[in-house]
Amino acid sequence: MEVIPNGVDTDYFRPVPAVAPDGDPYVIFTGAMDYPPNMDAAVWFCDEVFPALHKRMPQLEFKIVGKEPHPQILDLGRRDGVQVTGTVADIRSYIAGALAVVVPLRSGGGTRHKIPQAMAMERPVISTSVGAEGLEITPGTDILIADDAERFVEHIDLLAKSPATANRIGKAGRRLVMEKYDWRVCLSGLERLYGSVSGSAAA
Repeated sequence: MEVIPNGVDTDYFRPVPAVAPDGDPYVIFTGAMDYPPNMDAAVWFCDEVFPALHKRMPQLEFKIVGKEPHPQILDLGRRDGVQVTGTVADIRSYIAGALAVVVPLRSGGGTRHKIPQAMAMERPVISTSVGAEGLEITPGTDILIADDAERFVEHIDLLAKSPATANRIGKAGRRLVMEKYDWRVCLSGLERLYGSVSGSAAA
């Protein structure tokens, strides 16, 4: 049996300099913003995590980036420090400039493209355990796991204070994606599967 994981185009999602390195720091959450699990995650982060973060780091912003934002999500954009972008021309520029990519999902299934995409760009990812399901991760090495508001705050505060830690996690994430989630690696499993099936048919 071959398991073919979701892949990432690591040539497209690659490390690039931040577009506005001297702008205000921000964390980012990406995805379709009419999808109920994403909506729940964004609302929960705004209600439970971001107020404490904003007290510690008044300049920090939270960017919610994704198509079709539900009215409930648009309302979040009225809060101080929260920006709702809707559809953007190129998600990479938003990922590249982020202090961290957050994945505060509390429900939903399947692997998340947003995590390996961010990792491929060497951005540190902070996710709930639910958000990172299905990925062969090593918490503390290539990703940070937070299952409550306090841990999200602690991890983001750490990354803000320690660029070396952010850089280490980002580079480890890129290595993980190159080893396991690059499309060229993923498709090799599909080639093996096709080979075994065609060999059986020939026999």
